[in-house]
Amino acid sequence: MKVTYLCDEQKGAGYGCLLCSEEAFVAGSYDLCLQRAVDKCFLSPLCENAEERWTESRTVFTVSGSLSAQGELVLPLEPRIVNVLSTQDTYRLSLTSESSERPLLAQFRIASINYSAEDSLNNAQVMAGPKNPEPVVVPQQSEEAPLPSPDPVQTSAPRSGKKPLFFVLATVLLLALAGFLAWFFLWREVAVPLEPVTEQNEPAPLVTPPSEPQEAPKEEKKEAAQEEHQEEAKQGEVQPETVPDQPTEPLPQTPPEPAAPTTQAVPEPTPQPVEVPAAVTPVLSVEDQVQAFFADRERTAARAVELSQALAHNSASEQDAIFRLYYFAAEHGERHILLDYAACFDPSRPAWGTIEKDALEANRLYEQAKATLPEAQNRQKEMRNWLEEAAGRGDAQAKMWLSQLPN
Repeated sequence: MKVTYLCDEQKGAGYGCLLCSEEAFVAGSYDLCLQRAVDKCFLSPLCENAEERWTESRTVFTVSGSLSAQGELVLPLEPRIVNVLSTQDTYRLSLTSESSERPLLAQFRIASINYSAEDSLNNAQVMAGPKNPEPVVVPQQSEEAPLPSPDPVQTSAPRSGKKPLFFVLATVLLLALAGFLAWFFLWREVAVPLEPVTEQNEPAPLVTPPSEPQEAPKEEKKEAAQEEHQEEAKQGEVQPETVPDQPTEPLPQTPPEPAAPTTQAVPEPTPQPVEVPAAVTPVLSVEDQVQAFFADRERTAARAVELSQALAHNSASEQDAIFRLYYFAAEHGERHILLDYAACFDPSRPAWGTIEKDALEANRLYEQAKATLPEAQNRQKEMRNWLEEAAGRGDAQAKMWLSQLPN
């Protein structure tokens, strides 16, 4: 089945239709299940809030279809559905009716959408035309309320517009003066001189050496000389000669030259450098890095492949984030990522985040990858063998996939 979205020019903005072909259709009621490929959410048009119309639970709604002149099925869509669609997403349609034995599946993309005037979610995209904001009318003071009459004593109205400015300026000046005084006194306390400073006009005091230590050696020499003469007199029986007492003359005291007054300069306080802590670069999570990639307007499919291979994928949330990179790269022509993208849907492969397994989608991706990746054919055979074994064990889902896979 092939599906094409068309704008309904007769009904106007917000209305569209899905044109289904390549199958035998009849007019009547059809049950639709519309799923968004980027996050696997289902459309529920019954919700009043546009942000809540995409839900994780499978939702089916009924549309009355008609046949065109070429036998194609026309499914009309109302603004509740059209306003939440986007031209940058891929959608999967599941169509069932009372006469059909199995559901018809198809994927499609939308080339252009004519949104209605009401707000739309549009998958976090901007609507076709921005709404013009309503002009804000600022009434003049004279029109809003009359000015109060002045008091009898007061001859002129107070100029209230300058008082707040005066108080602000006065406060700033007071804070600046207080900061200067604090800086001045704090730095004066820090600047303590290392040695006392003598004034230039004050002479240094003279120090007179004591005289008693100089006279003590002469008295000791005199006593020693008398003892020697007494010993010589005893030995030679000669009367000792009396040694006249020699007057002790004080040594001339030479006053030391006055020391030149020294002036020691007070060292100026050197401001200490302020250590600025180095900025710590936050480590972004895998989800934040993927979000930053999609926020960049210059994103490319090659960059998405490189980023998907460099990021970790241990938790389910990380795998869901990397799945967005797979989807973006595959939709923009990067065939080298098709094997990783198809493995997310392949039921024979391990689970990938919260992505639901879909053998039909995995088989379609393997078919696209066969032209450039020979490994795709081996994986396609492994998936079919796994489905046959699961169907032999009684797996109903595997049986349904086998019945819908092309031979």
